Amino acid sequence: MSVAVTLDYIHTLITPSHAQHQAFFNEHIEALKLNEAPFDAIIMASSSDLTFLACEYSQQLLKHVLSAYPHAKSDIITQGCLGLYASVLHFISDPEVESALVVMLETPFESLQGGLNASHLGRAFGEKGMLANPGVGLCRLQKQPLSELSDEDLIIDVSEIIAKAHGLNANASFLKRIIERVHALHQQRPSKMVSFGIRADLSDLFMKFLQPELSRLGLGDRWLPSIEQDEKHVFSLKPLMELQHYAEHLNDAPLITFGLGAGGRLGVLRATRLAHLSDQQPGQQALELTPCQNPVSIDQDLYALYQETIQAIESVAEEKAYYQRGKEIMLTLNKNYLGIDNMYFRMPVNLEILERLRVPVNRAMETILPAESELAIVD
Repeated sequence: MSVAVTLDYIHTLITPSHAQHQAFFNEHIEALKLNEAPFDAIIMASSSDLTFLACEYSQQLLKHVLSAYPHAKSDIITQGCLGLYASVLHFISDPEVESALVVMLETPFESLQGGLNASHLGRAFGEKGMLANPGVGLCRLQKQPLSELSDEDLIIDVSEIIAKAHGLNANASFLKRIIERVHALHQQRPSKMVSFGIRADLSDLFMKFLQPELSRLGLGDRWLPSIEQDEKHVFSLKPLMELQHYAEHLNDAPLITFGLGAGGRLGVLRATRLAHLSDQQPGQQALELTPCQNPVSIDQDLYALYQETIQAIESVAEEKAYYQRGKEIMLTLNKNYLGIDNMYFRMPVNLEILERLRVPVNRAMETILPAESELAIVD
């Protein structure tokens, strides 16, 4: 029996307001419980590794979600801005999980901007890079028999993370692999593609190279604009927002969303409707409906890693040293894990672990709150 991964109940909210984040989860968790939506797993993702937990209100948000579903398996998943791609990988890797609530926490501002600054993609030291645009989101993943799907169901038949290898020709090899993969996906099912463009030099460089190569393959007119059109960065919420924004395009063709991740990684997610599968040759569907054949989970001890994180935060008092220390502890930049396709970090979490986490005190972290930004709103 062919089984498909479906994604629905997509909701996002872009605001730095802590109170609005809380209201968002109150509203949607209550709605899901009223509809008696069961979940075997809760998957929580944030692009800032564990620094988002160095904030009392972020811990409270997680406790609220976990309390609502005390019997579900719960994990924090991280792979930089590729949280949705990694969440799908984690979902399909566990045969016992049939349904999962994916919770995206891209907050608070100082954790997000600190990560951008540490990666030299932000606003530190005169750089004119990206500005964190905090928000939250959620969606539901389910494994359903193909025979039970309707025309309205959104099917995720591809979710991959392509990683750049080491070596002198790493960039050229990485770009070649991207072109080959995109071409192969279009040969399976002609699709619309959403640009991975963000306000970063690497993004501009890749698009400058990819556009003519894809045009040569007849794919130059398949691009839709990225949801990000300025310096405000929405991190792992980008693909969710693009699935919302370009939903009507799915009536005509599958939709591929891309995401650039730290450490030289590209997320590739293809969403499709049942009607777009009907053109496939007999016998192909069962082979192509698994979003990824080989997810790689790197398990971490949340409490131990959090202790290391807050020790790093509290060990420095000067902004530049804070960013350097932050870069050293970022999982996504750890050299031991670079170049591994379809890899993500997993940290089991429960209420007992969260109760043991203390909030660090650090003046350097507080300086990240930008006086020049209208985003720095804290309730």
